[in-house]
Amino acid sequence: MKLFFVILTLILAKVSFCQVSDNYKDIPGLRTVYVLNTLQLAGTFKCDAGFEGAIMKLDSSGKFDNYLYSCDGKEPVDSGNWQSKGNQISLSGIEPVKYFDILQFKEYYILVPHENKEQFIKEIKSTIKKVNPSTLREYDFAGYVLDKLSVIVYIKKASARTGQ
Repeated sequence: MKLFFVILTLILAKVSFCQVSDNYKDIPGLRTVYVLNTLQLAGTFKCDAGFEGAIMKLDSSGKFDNYLYSCDGKEPVDSGNWQSKGNQISLSGIEPVKYFDILQFKEYYILVPHENKEQFIKEIKSTIKKVNPSTLREYDFAGYVLDKLSVIVYIKKASARTGQ
């Protein structure tokens, strides 16, 4: 019986020390969005990296276009169809299907590649520790916090038409 408790204690200790939080709700001010209709997300999402970046256009009919841009212009990368499923969207185009988690911080929608979820959470928690979350304005989050991440995320201001 004593051996059982020793083994159980070791297992619980290992789980608690090695556990990676993959929960967005642990990040102050960030919430998961469950999309009810395509108009809620339709629009242009950007991923800025100084003078270059990426643009993803989601239209309300379920089509998307993805471009890279720089000082030299823009170059198409992928296009196809998108659809929302709960708190994710899927993009099916030329490349294999990609899934993005849909998040919201104040007035911004953020699309995080699902395969980079753990890295995003780890990096954003570390970055937010360096600022006071209660004083983060919308611009600070988009312009400071997200720019510090190595994970590529797309962001857009929520539309006033949808009330989001």
